[in-house]
Amino acid sequence: MAGIILLAVVWVRFHTAVVACKKSDDQIIPDGKTIAAEYIRKGTFVIDLLSLVPFLVQVILLLAAAAAGEPAVRALVVAMPYLNALRLVRMPFVFSIVKSMFVESLGGDLGGKLLGLLPVWAVHLVDLLYAKFVLINLMGCMWLFTAYSEGLSSRTWLDDVGGIDLRECSTMDQYVAAIHFAMTTMATVGYGDVAPRTRTERLVAMIIMVIGLLFFGLLINAVGALLKDASTGVRRAHALRKKMNTVDVYCEARELPDILRQEMYSYYQDVWVSYDEVHEGEILKELPVHLRAKLVCHVLRDVFQNSYIFKGLDEMTKMELAAVVTPVVVLPSHDLCRSGDRADCLWLLQDGTLEMISKSLQGTKLLAAPAVIGESAMLTHSMPELERRSATFRATGRACMAWRLSMDDLQALLDLNPQLKDILMAGLAKSLRSAPTPAQALWREAFQKLPRRQSEEIGIPPVSSTIGGGSSTRSVAHSHDVFEHALGDRELPRRIIRALSGRERPPEGDPVFDFEGSSS
Repeated sequence: MAGIILLAVVWVRFHTAVVACKKSDDQIIPDGKTIAAEYIRKGTFVIDLLSLVPFLVQVILLLAAAAAGEPAVRALVVAMPYLNALRLVRMPFVFSIVKSMFVESLGGDLGGKLLGLLPVWAVHLVDLLYAKFVLINLMGCMWLFTAYSEGLSSRTWLDDVGGIDLRECSTMDQYVAAIHFAMTTMATVGYGDVAPRTRTERLVAMIIMVIGLLFFGLLINAVGALLKDASTGVRRAHALRKKMNTVDVYCEARELPDILRQEMYSYYQDVWVSYDEVHEGEILKELPVHLRAKLVCHVLRDVFQNSYIFKGLDEMTKMELAAVVTPVVVLPSHDLCRSGDRADCLWLLQDGTLEMISKSLQGTKLLAAPAVIGESAMLTHSMPELERRSATFRATGRACMAWRLSMDDLQALLDLNPQLKDILMAGLAKSLRSAPTPAQALWREAFQKLPRRQSEEIGIPPVSSTIGGGSSTRSVAHSHDVFEHALGDRELPRRIIRALSGRERPPEGDPVFDFEGSSS
């Protein structure tokens, strides 16, 4: 019967659609060849095949005996106990049900709703008890298998179970006696009514006692942790349970369709619960300014080293910048900023990957940390056309960590250190001269939309300009020619060059530059 069930399981898995996860979207693939390939490569096909070996051997022996006209009972009695041991390879799958039960208790399907009636600690306790009974069943089967392998005609524990000889009893009576022995042995109770008779049985009994000691120690520790609510996983699961209940009430109140509800449930189960929240902002608020600046400067060291814009800064200037940036956590599928938002800051992307979405781009582009996002905020006073973001930046895969630098804070640093603008301008020029980033196409399109006359369009010949150590031989902010040469063969309107190089600055002053989505 077990072999028929396993054969049915294999057949079902060969005909079950595959759910492919791409970024934040789940796509169902019903193609038969793809399903079979995924099941063989990533599924439990090998384990299921090994588990089917006893059934296949049994069928072959029966067919061979029927063809020869001889009974196959003897061969089956000798071979099947050993072949059935192959089915132990499915034990990891059995224990994976523990995790599935716990996850289902947090979901919104029927099983989740039934388990949702219990508190989280109770569900966790049920999982542990389930694992305990699986182990007891395994140890009982091992104990009974030992007696059969020794031979029922020889002296085994079946000879005397409380004064009764179980060798002639039914298999169910023998199984119950084996489970009774396994439970009393694992619990270190031992009534003495069942005792090992042979060397092999004594070894198996010792193994059962060791496993019982380990598991019951784990069980007592887990129960104590649950009663004290000291388990971090349980606390997070409890928070998710409360959140899911809130979402469920909201969906009922708004009468949302089932498809939209399932998308919301999937987001909270797959994305929200996987976010390991670190209250970095609260920690930074508690630190003094100088210690906070050292910490942030260390955290952003990769961004400073890999960005043309900030690479030329000395340690003191980096510390001043680090003292004014604020942490921003962007959860998966959330937006750092949206197209059309006011450009009043830039971000230093420390960790994660952002997806850049714009009508001007065919498809999407990815920007991976370390990177600088949203430099366009520095030209808004000189160029009102760039006051709004031209693209949406969305976190993909996992949570992104960025640091926000507002234009007000940067302008305050520029007022205290006028040479800082020269260094940043040199870095921008080098960034424009480097390999084009995905976002440069967006800004080139924005530049083309600026009002200009044909006579204002210029062609800049490629001229190499040495800019090192955060400064150049001639001040970039006050030398139109150096900055123009640094741009190489980029054809940009003269108005932009003047704005970037410091020519025709508004009386009230302006932030420095704005090229969004630059990764260097």
